[in-house]
Amino acid sequence: MNTSLRKMKKSLASLLSVTLAVSLFLSMSPAAAASELAPAGVTAAASKSVSMPLTNPGFEDSASGAAIPGWSSMFAVKEGEYTYAVSTENSHSGNQSLKITDTSQSNSVALMSGKLDITSGVTYTVTASVYMEESGTASLNLRYFDAADKSIAEKPLHNDTSKGFPVKQWTSASTSLEAPANAAYARIILYTTAYSRATAYYDDITMSYEQLVQLPGKLALSAPASAEQGDTLSTVLSLTEGADISSVTASIYYDPSMLEIAEVKPAGAFGDSKASFSSDKENGSIRLEGSLPDAIDGDSEIAVMTFNVIADSGSTWLILAKGARLNGMDSVSENVVKLITIGEDSGQPGASLDDFQFGEPEFRTLPISGVVGLMDGEAGIEDGKNVMYTTVKGIPPMFHVVDLDDYRVIRSLPLEGGGEVWNHEIAPDGTVYITSAGQLWAYSPVTKDVKKVYTHPTESVFWCLAIDEAGAVYIGAGPGGRVLKYDPVTKESRDYGIMVDGAGQQYVRSIDYSNGYIYAGTSHSKVYKVNVETGEKVEIASSLNETGYVYDLSIVDDKFLVIRYDTPQKRYIYDLEAGEWLDVVIEKSSSGLHLPKESLNGKIYFPADKKIKTFDIVTHEVADSGMEYETAFRGANWVQVADPDLPGTSLVTMNFSGIIVFFNPQTNTVKRYENILPPSATITHKFVNGPDGKIYVTGMQASKAAAYDIATNTAKTFSMGQAGAVESYGNRMYFGVYPGGDIYEYDLGQPDGTGNPKKLFTLGNGQDRIGASTLAGDKIYFGSVSTYGELGGAISVFDPTAADPSAAYRVFRNVVQDQSVVSLAYKDGKLYGSTSINGGMAVDPKAAEAKLFVWDTVKEEKILETTLDIPGLSNPPAIGGLTFGPDGLLWGGANGYVFALEPNTLQVIKYFNINPADSGTALRWGNYDLAWSKEGILLANLTKKLYAIDPATFEFIELADTESFTLGPDGHLYYAPSFNRTQMYRITMNMAKEPETPGNDRIRFDLAAPAETKTGETFEVTVKAADADLLYSVHSRISYDASKLELVDVAQAGQFAGEGTYMNTALEPGKAVVTSSLTGDRSVIGDTDVLTLSFKALNLIGNASVTLAAGSSWTLANADETGELHHISEDIVKQVSIVKAVAEDVNHDGTVDLLDVMMVAKFVGTAVNEATRGLDINGDGLIDIADLGLVVLKLHSAV
Repeated sequence: MNTSLRKMKKSLASLLSVTLAVSLFLSMSPAAAASELAPAGVTAAASKSVSMPLTNPGFEDSASGAAIPGWSSMFAVKEGEYTYAVSTENSHSGNQSLKITDTSQSNSVALMSGKLDITSGVTYTVTASVYMEESGTASLNLRYFDAADKSIAEKPLHNDTSKGFPVKQWTSASTSLEAPANAAYARIILYTTAYSRATAYYDDITMSYEQLVQLPGKLALSAPASAEQGDTLSTVLSLTEGADISSVTASIYYDPSMLEIAEVKPAGAFGDSKASFSSDKENGSIRLEGSLPDAIDGDSEIAVMTFNVIADSGSTWLILAKGARLNGMDSVSENVVKLITIGEDSGQPGASLDDFQFGEPEFRTLPISGVVGLMDGEAGIEDGKNVMYTTVKGIPPMFHVVDLDDYRVIRSLPLEGGGEVWNHEIAPDGTVYITSAGQLWAYSPVTKDVKKVYTHPTESVFWCLAIDEAGAVYIGAGPGGRVLKYDPVTKESRDYGIMVDGAGQQYVRSIDYSNGYIYAGTSHSKVYKVNVETGEKVEIASSLNETGYVYDLSIVDDKFLVIRYDTPQKRYIYDLEAGEWLDVVIEKSSSGLHLPKESLNGKIYFPADKKIKTFDIVTHEVADSGMEYETAFRGANWVQVADPDLPGTSLVTMNFSGIIVFFNPQTNTVKRYENILPPSATITHKFVNGPDGKIYVTGMQASKAAAYDIATNTAKTFSMGQAGAVESYGNRMYFGVYPGGDIYEYDLGQPDGTGNPKKLFTLGNGQDRIGASTLAGDKIYFGSVSTYGELGGAISVFDPTAADPSAAYRVFRNVVQDQSVVSLAYKDGKLYGSTSINGGMAVDPKAAEAKLFVWDTVKEEKILETTLDIPGLSNPPAIGGLTFGPDGLLWGGANGYVFALEPNTLQVIKYFNINPADSGTALRWGNYDLAWSKEGILLANLTKKLYAIDPATFEFIELADTESFTLGPDGHLYYAPSFNRTQMYRITMNMAKEPETPGNDRIRFDLAAPAETKTGETFEVTVKAADADLLYSVHSRISYDASKLELVDVAQAGQFAGEGTYMNTALEPGKAVVTSSLTGDRSVIGDTDVLTLSFKALNLIGNASVTLAAGSSWTLANADETGELHHISEDIVKQVSIVKAVAEDVNHDGTVDLLDVMMVAKFVGTAVNEATRGLDINGDGLIDIADLGLVVLKLHSAV
């Protein structure tokens, strides 16, 4: 891999914080750190926050008409649609606040402050208290202007509820930016974007900067750089540059597994008989307090602490904890760390990134392929045939039309750029509407085409559909919990708003229509009746007193509303005419998603208790139909097929694996047809090493997982649901599966099939998603997230050796109150965990920041809970990736940070912000995974990026965009690339300084190519030969991505160019076969270029590959005598990243204009794929309001 552009070497200066203490030690070896800073301490200057005067920051000054003192509107407003006002309805403090109401998707409401005096080079921070009435985005901006009133820099902050910003509570939001050299003044801007709706309150606006203040002195901690077992080690706490010092308090922490405290003695002025001095010694900590009768100036020792070295080797530490005080003033703002090497060998690997050669990303396989997974089907009639419409999961999803009469696939169409498909519905004109992520698609049975027809700016998931008699389409959506309407005639839409007021994240999970009303089932147990003309809504299910979410909802005969609650698995029936719930509760009900719209012979059919049951519409009796069915419907419809086994009318449905099932009430026949749908690759979820040397890959919303054999590059699938945690014990593997919190066992010593894998038990206790696990001796611990609508995750302990697994586990919920457990590590009888503030879907967090905790596995109790104390890291929503490093420290990740903790106290030893742009909110429960190479290199997946990090210097390389990886048993990296998570890629990781050409021990061939190019630009790829000895001719077989690259020219190069050489080419799109040879009595010795290919990057961005294919051959000058023909045995691949020449010019017409704005706007709320990668302007993996804002900003700057 060419890492020159992506390798970040951090100088010491860039690692230092204001205190110069912790980070300097981090970027050196322990010995170098001690010798460089002995004694080491903290600067006698600290900073304090200085608030700037603002006019009317709390909006308490009276407004005159539309004018608000101190603030002015940037755009025109329209009463009732997009406007602002001083409000007395809601305030953070005082009596008033600013209320912005924006119901438009094409206008912005923005207020800006007056001109604020600033000083260039100073970083200013603007903070506001923000209250979101419902889902949407409320923004805050700090903008700088020059003397000519031109905007020159800004730092907007978009508080987006779909990305975790709370609803119905006051939340502090802040943005910071250094004032440029030519800045004359600043303004604060409070606004809503033009492309999202919001009702937001702002209050208590502040603007501040940090000002250095003089402290009474410095505190320093000195210690030797190294020691031997049995030595007595002394460390000194000292005062330097003191000014009128009369008292000191300080805490010292140490590693009791390596050091034993022997003695603490006062020293210097504090050792005087008139001084007061005390020390409180505990295992691992020392608390010092001293006071003087007469204040002193200058330097003085304070205390000498003597330790016995009890370890034989390793690296240990001493910490002067932040918060130490001189004269009662905080004088240490950040931990001061001393690292000490015990013994001649620290016991730690010492490799650096410079010792490694990282290969180019290379595609290996589709690990979970040959699988069909679908959520829903809808039967209809097309061209006189009974058909089933359904969509198979994958990238892209594939929409299929299945002939139910002749049982064959009629056609298959990709939903390019689509996401998860949950529902299909047929309109009166035969059009099939399909939900795909946050998109509505339409299939025409006339034109046989499928196209995307509607998206919403804030709702990223369309769950369910209903269609009225006029063909209007109603959508149940999330995460805002809205009901939407799309009119296919006018192409207009209507937003009926959020169903459950004040609930934060929520979903309308089920929906149906009857006689002018929509009935919407939500993730908060409520069912709403919505008048489609007036929008008036009434909740009708509160009398049921149920919890959970309404997963199924169907209207039958325009009279009966049939709903099913997922958590208690109960089905209820509501009489629409009478307006009341019937006295019917159907237990153990399986999902039906949607039932037929008409009853048959006075009966409604549905699945329950592994049977098909009926409800009599006259007597209201529930009875067995005589037909058995062990699972759920995925949609169901009445059909009449020409099959003697299915006389009259039959019910037809599908299962997740594509099997079509008919139920015939006349004969009680259940007839299954095996899947005929073409399979797609499953989106991967987790990559985990197994005990057999294979890599185990689980899938998202999957029915299969895979065991990948590195040696053969093949994968074998086996039955498994969506497993978020995988742990091995002996030759057995344990999978934590969603939904439901189930634990499965897979015995590698037994054949796959019935009973292997097998379900052992369900965690229960409100747990749903198992995302963390660790082996602790002979026990396995799991960490989990609670179910829908609930807070309170858990740790669970399981004994895999027990004879009865169902009695061999215990669940401890709310180990950290109202938080989910997302990462676990184990050492010496202690379980270390970290959390996310978020619980199950459709519930807002109560906590402000994630926590770390320690659990005593013997006493089964929590012994420590703390926050992550890192300067600059504020309220991380999740902490994860916990793992013990070779240095004995507990490592982890949060936002863009990696950190190392002292295990006993969880004090921060060192840290570094790898990705400052990572706010930690991109994924609900965070995504942090850390692993160690045998050479001591840290591999860290932080949110969606994979890094290789030197833990001593924090030098790092960005390797790939991914959400899941593993360091394979062969020492190489395996991962799923973000651009297509159905795929497995590999990055080789070798200690060799120079790359070796596969299959050749005499001459090394390689390709040289730039890491990145821009659309429209021409670049060169060169075939190179190294260490040649008598090289005479080369036959190069080149392949390339013709959809992204145009081959412009092929030219001889190096010693294969000029007189006495020969070249012949055979070209076709995507391929070039080139023969290069010398003539006469000549040969090449040493290194040479062979040929150069010139490519032009086309207007399709993303990674493009150029390959020197296996089978390319070469000969030496004596081949005519030896007859030897040499081959390259494996492909040599180079990836070139194609980016736009101007990122905001998404249609590549050379101008940023409104067409570019429109193109991004249409895809807001969708996930990125290869076709839409160019719309992800900021490269965060999502197409959202931030991308749209960047295009608009570029458009404005060009005016």
